[in-house]
Amino acid sequence: MKKTFTAVAATIIIAFAALAAACDKPPPTLYVDGFYVVSITLAFDEQQKQSILDGFLDAETAAQILLATRNNGEKLPVFGSGGVYEEISAALLPLSGQDALNKFYEFIHLYNDDPGMDEIGKGYFIPLGSSHYVREFEEHARRLFDNHNPSASVGNAFISGGAATPELGYSVSEYGVHIIMIKSLSVR
Repeated sequence: MKKTFTAVAATIIIAFAALAAACDKPPPTLYVDGFYVVSITLAFDEQQKQSILDGFLDAETAAQILLATRNNGEKLPVFGSGGVYEEISAALLPLSGQDALNKFYEFIHLYNDDPGMDEIGKGYFIPLGSSHYVREFEEHARRLFDNHNPSASVGNAFISGGAATPELGYSVSEYGVHIIMIKSLSVR
């Protein structure tokens, strides 16, 4: 019995020694190869879009007068007092992480005009290299990611820009106004 106890004790000591040695090793290096974003697109109508593409209307100017349509049919200005941008910004500012992401999904269902968001469960994948997205959309997504790199945070939709209070990021393309949030990182 004494030999068995000694053998078991020795085995346990060796196992603990191996475990301790393993804990001293640095964790494996993980590489972020891209990230996923979710988006609210407040779309221009076809006439506005064509005017922008033809150079008759500046996208930024068009965005300032754009009306967003809630899922109940109500039309609201995108910018200005009582506008959609102000509503989303005020709701997201005190939140972070999954709470911010959940609230953002509520706004996607309330305002989004991009049918792609309905079809994509993970969101849009932005690789660290180049991608095929509209330039303004991709640059906006990268600003959100770079703003928090190397630990880009899930639920981030704000760009600090050195301001005391961060501003809700947005971009404007010929498709409309894009408000984007980081959904997850792609790690390998």
